[in-house]
Amino acid sequence: MKDEQSSVYRHLEMLHLWCIDTLDNAPKNPCVQEDVRILVNAVVEAQVAVHWALMTEALSQRLDFLDVVVMNMTKVKTITKVLSEYSSDVERGKHVISKKGRVRLLDIMSQIGNELGRWRNSTICQMTKSKAADTLPN
Repeated sequence: MKDEQSSVYRHLEMLHLWCIDTLDNAPKNPCVQEDVRILVNAVVEAQVAVHWALMTEALSQRLDFLDVVVMNMTKVKTITKVLSEYSSDVERGKHVISKKGRVRLLDIMSQIGNELGRWRNSTICQMTKSKAADTLPN
């Protein structure tokens, strides 16, 4: 399957674009900029892992790649939560993530999570069936 045909990959592309749009005007605070860098890298690493999960036929490798996606989505969730809390402090004056942006982020993340969960569960089921078939007597 090509990357463009995968709904998980397409949603990760939307998340990547969300990062670019939302974080383009982030404060120049070095800590915020580092979080932004980590956030974008986590999204790109997730995209690459999805690409390799789509390309491999080995179920155990596919599961490993999907676990990399899960790990990177956890990074995204953690960092965006911190940046949202940073944005909610009115004394700072500069918002990183607006309330509208947070709603859009949560929508994209929810779609990724649902689709990724189904894909992981399907892969685990295939692995279980494959192992069961291997143990059947001839």
